[in-house]
Amino acid sequence: MVRLHVPVLVLAALMGATSASAETVKLDQYALVLPGNLPHLMRTIGDHRAELGLDARQSAEVDAILAEVPGKIRPLFQKGEALEKAIAGDVLAGKVGPDLKSRLDTLQAVKREAAEVHTACIVRVRTLLTAEQYEGVLKLARDEKPVK
Repeated sequence: MVRLHVPVLVLAALMGATSASAETVKLDQYALVLPGNLPHLMRTIGDHRAELGLDARQSAEVDAILAEVPGKIRPLFQKGEALEKAIAGDVLAGKVGPDLKSRLDTLQAVKREAAEVHTACIVRVRTLLTAEQYEGVLKLARDEKPVK
């Protein structure tokens, strides 16, 4: 009988034990720090430029961020999703090998890198927007439906 370790059980539980048939990663469900706690602000800013009162310089910087950041973070989400599915598939099939710890470490590193891109983006946005604009985007992000 294969003995499952606590991290494996936690991983399977977090993945809902249905990862083999899971859909593609959804931004509101996948992150090291969940978007409910650390929202993805760029879509909200892009959708509400006029309401937020962005000037031409701010709008140009938003465009630059939107051109840059998704290309950095999406591949990390896709890589993390592929790693999770492979790990979960093996665990659920009873194929827990000695490399599990290193595979989990790799997954954690990918999610951390994505979180670092995300947090750097928020820091960039905070310096771009006025305090009022930033508070406005946070309120809008909380009020909007989750990004899928």
